[in-house]
Amino acid sequence: MYTHEWLVNRVKFHLDSEQCSGEVYVAESEDKIIGHTILRLEDDFGLFSTIYVVPEHRRSNVATVLIEQGEAWFRTHGMKTTRTYTDEHNDPLIKLFEGHGYEVEAIKEEFAIMKKEL
Repeated sequence: MYTHEWLVNRVKFHLDSEQCSGEVYVAESEDKIIGHTILRLEDDFGLFSTIYVVPEHRRSNVATVLIEQGEAWFRTHGMKTTRTYTDEHNDPLIKLFEGHGYEVEAIKEEFAIMKKEL
């Protein structure tokens, strides 16, 4: 969906402390990356900027572990609220986050804004 260069720049942005306070978690299996989540701290909440699991590893708890790790990282930074934004029609991701206690807070433009109090 995105170019390799765009993805590399996105990761670099989130890990550059001069640009934002961010973190990247990766999930590996047999020395291959099978999923990742990119996190950052906003003024008053933690943001799941991206979460992705390769299709053949979906429904195997990888996304759950990534969400739990992200929420733990937000807590260590004093965040009491976390959010993620996704396409309002991305039912699999919406259901994934709802299963972890998130609710659709608002629909803004084409995005569903999901929120959870930690």
